[in-house]
Amino acid sequence: MHGIEFPLRVSKQYFYCLAGLFLATMILIFYLSTTFTLKILSFFSLGLYASYLFWRDVFLRKKQAIIAMHYLGNKKWQITTRQTIYHDAALSGDSVITQFFTILRFSVPNKVTKNTSIIFPDSLPRGLYRKLLVTVKTG
Repeated sequence: MHGIEFPLRVSKQYFYCLAGLFLATMILIFYLSTTFTLKILSFFSLGLYASYLFWRDVFLRKKQAIIAMHYLGNKKWQITTRQTIYHDAALSGDSVITQFFTILRFSVPNKVTKNTSIIFPDSLPRGLYRKLLVTVKTG
């Protein structure tokens, strides 16, 4: 399982998941028994936050957004972000792996925060999601 490249792209599944979540939240806000002004303020705040999350996570526009991963072997990864390439990243133990989505968290030397990537099956070219799951579990 050495030398496998995992190029990430925008996920429609992630987009629809977040869009549904925000739509459900807007419906809940609509039915709250509060003033009209507070509802409008809540809608506006939710819209700003949703826009930020879509820009940052779904469309991979943040500087630290992981846009590609390369498994190097010996539990070492090379991760490519919009800003830089980290050659010695280690997969953290608090990563979540399911058949529906995967949350990978990478520890990078000399960096306090972890790089996180939320990956849905359609984030990768056909067949690579299964290879990613196998690589992470056996790697």
